[in-house]
Amino acid sequence: MWLDCSANFERFSYPDSIRYYVEKCQEAGITHLVLDIKDNTGEVLYPSKYAAQKKNWKNFDRPDFDFINTFIEAAHAHKLIVFAGMNIFADGQNIVKRGAVFDKHKKWQAVNYVPRKGLLPVTEIEGKPTMFLNPALKEVQKYEIDIINEVVRNYAFDGIMLDRARYDCIDSDFSQESKKMFEKFIGKKINKFPEDILEWRPNAEGNIDRVAGPYYREWLTWRASIIYHFIKDVRSSIKKINPNCQLAAYTGAWYPTYFEVGVNWASRNYDVSKDFSWLRLIIKTMVLPNCSTSIPMVIIIGMLRLMIIINLPENIKMRRIVISLPENIYL
Repeated sequence: MWLDCSANFERFSYPDSIRYYVEKCQEAGITHLVLDIKDNTGEVLYPSKYAAQKKNWKNFDRPDFDFINTFIEAAHAHKLIVFAGMNIFADGQNIVKRGAVFDKHKKWQAVNYVPRKGLLPVTEIEGKPTMFLNPALKEVQKYEIDIINEVVRNYAFDGIMLDRARYDCIDSDFSQESKKMFEKFIGKKINKFPEDILEWRPNAEGNIDRVAGPYYREWLTWRASIIYHFIKDVRSSIKKINPNCQLAAYTGAWYPTYFEVGVNWASRNYDVSKDFSWLRLIIKTMVLPNCSTSIPMVIIIGMLRLMIIINLPENIKMRRIVISLPENIYL
């Protein structure tokens, strides 16, 4: 059961209410809970050394009590496994203009290549609900890992559930920092950026086509390697603190298009190029190998998700992964 941070903010603002709903979950046969403690604003539901604490939502102020430990104690009292759900590279909610991406982390925001508009920082894209940081930046990765480590160190969660541990979309990230890192990755200078990667080109019907440039496939490989190595570093840092803490990830199940957000959760032994033209064979050696074929169903409020817990051996090869199928793909 996924317990959303914002949707349940007032409902879960009282210890007796928390205990009531945890008991209802247990009675319904649910075995695992995902407690959303860091949402797409980038704010967290506990006092943090790194991130702002979310103390109010929609004009409601949460009473001061130990929210997380109340939930963990209730879950464990009912023999439930509880994961901390954490948005990773999402750092701002544009509808209510909340999140560090609008001020403290503005220098880390993603730059998107928007059809008909060109290169735009995400905070300048009209109508965009969730603001992403640039996953390739080492400062961003360190910041997110520091928060994850803080949670693992201070709370007795059974695992960490990563959410939005990905790129925003195929439009992202086309910052100058990403350009420099990509040039280092391929060992060449890019003459036309972003057109040498991809180009949004008007067609005869008045629509926009995505046209691949000469380095498009290398770009996809590089982006996937960024996410792979980040996940690897997360797993390593978690295990140093608590070897028993599990790692999971909310990951889209629509594999044929999921390359657009820089993620490939296929088996290392799966030859992507046999079925899909958009990735080179080299990507197999970089991203999320050994995906399990055993997928238990988990009941989720408001959406259907398929979940597999990542359980990596010490050599960091990924054996299992969370797969999820939300109703609103744009999220």
